Amino acid sequence: MRGQDVSAVPTRSGDEIAADCRESLYSRLWRLDLSAPDLDEQLARLARQYGDTVYSELIHRVSHLLFEVEDARRHWEAISQHRAFMQRRLEAPVDLRVALASYFLHVSPNFEDPRIIESSLLEETRASVYRDELTGLYNYRFFRETLDREVERHARHNAPLSLLMVDVDDFKSYNDACGHQAGHTALTSIADAISGSLRTTDIAARFGGEELAVILPSTPKAGAQKVAERMRNFVEGAGIVHPSRPEGGSLTVSIGVATFPADASAGGELIQRADQALYQAKADGKNGVWLYGKSLRSYRRVRKSITGSLRPLSSELFALKTITVSDGGVLFSTNCSVERGTLVELRLHLPDSEQAVTFVGKVVHQTKGRDGTIEAAMKTVEISPIDRRRLLEHLAHCG
Repeated sequence: MRGQDVSAVPTRSGDEIAADCRESLYSRLWRLDLSAPDLDEQLARLARQYGDTVYSELIHRVSHLLFEVEDARRHWEAISQHRAFMQRRLEAPVDLRVALASYFLHVSPNFEDPRIIESSLLEETRASVYRDELTGLYNYRFFRETLDREVERHARHNAPLSLLMVDVDDFKSYNDACGHQAGHTALTSIADAISGSLRTTDIAARFGGEELAVILPSTPKAGAQKVAERMRNFVEGAGIVHPSRPEGGSLTVSIGVATFPADASAGGELIQRADQALYQAKADGKNGVWLYGKSLRSYRRVRKSITGSLRPLSSELFALKTITVSDGGVLFSTNCSVERGTLVELRLHLPDSEQAVTFVGKVVHQTKGRDGTIEAAMKTVEISPIDRRRLLEHLAHCG
């Protein structure tokens, strides 16, 4: 079958599988390195999920040529072989678009007007899909996709992930006083100020209206608080004058902070927690930062009694019972006096299990009760990946 320019072919039917395939490929294509050596393997994984429709959609997206699924698969195999041949001859990676152009123009040239998408067009298309047109920040769709993916990734690595929900204070009154066009300009300036306050790894998005969201990968709550305060200062320092405020006060933002896994276990829940903190920041007088739970804790801590033992390094073994537990630290009671700064080894015997987990940590606090029992807090310094997983699985089933 001859390739045809997409403009000459009616829109394909709305088959759900094909639509899902198009959506998945469209969202992933911009993240793929089109010169990557494992590109074939990545596409093969998509093909196992969606079938050979993947190859038809890919060729369509990149060259504007539309083939039936069977023909597209046949052409893709030939393109893949041609790309491999070019890489061997050049002794260098070959971008998929280069291989496609070479194949359709020289190896199998009987096609009408194959138009290979250039990098600039790819970026423009990506921007139209994932960028907010007004502010230039990422849009809500990209934000939700990224947040869910980042929560899963941080859960696998047991790393903290923080979320900031940001709202422009008194923005409605600013719009009423200055007009919507001025409001658009102000929102763009605020987005620029926020972007300028962030690290390259942070992800800022327009959540909706005058509300923005910022994902802070691998950031504990204390670090997120610092980022939020810097952001708040940047926005206030932008000097966007609000005419309804006395003495020409500037537009400001209120910011709510929540952290995974201490405050939430999923992306949607993390948004709710950060939003609740944002409402508190508004109620507290605006132009401020509020931490969910008014706590700097980044890890979930479960109130749980587990028996175990501790051994101050180079010392004897003592019994203990936990009061609260997380993989980031343990609050426990014991008969052993452990001074602040002491390195200790803790071994906890998980209830209803033959398993035990071992920590090495530093004592950060201790108090002595009237009965002589010591209550101490330990911050984890080291725990093996296997023991961390065991502990988190156990805590996840606690009430």
